[in-house]
Amino acid sequence: MGYLDGLWEDRIYDERGDIVKRDVITLTQEGEEITGQIQRIYPQDQARRRWNLMGKLLGNDFMAIFWSDLPDIRSHGCWHLRLTSESLFSGYYLKTDEEDISSTRPVRLDLVRLP
Repeated sequence: MGYLDGLWEDRIYDERGDIVKRDVITLTQEGEEITGQIQRIYPQDQARRRWNLMGKLLGNDFMAIFWSDLPDIRSHGCWHLRLTSESLFSGYYLKTDEEDISSTRPVRLDLVRLP
């Protein structure tokens, strides 16, 4: 059983620092390799959204990519988070929908271990 195994919640912030999206993430760790499933829980009207996740834990850095198998969910991207306490990673993610990736800005994200 790896350190990251279990349930986590990501919190995605807007430019003012308000939480605009939340997902529950089930992670499995084998050595440095991380896999997981992401399920949107907020806003409620996006609750059917889900993604797959694959990443790597290198020291205190957690880097990952995510994508959806649902054909109508075209959101995919990556994140770079750093462990800031025993149950918190903080950092940024980049995502693309159907827009040009060069116009994408990093979005602040926290990943918090759920009890």
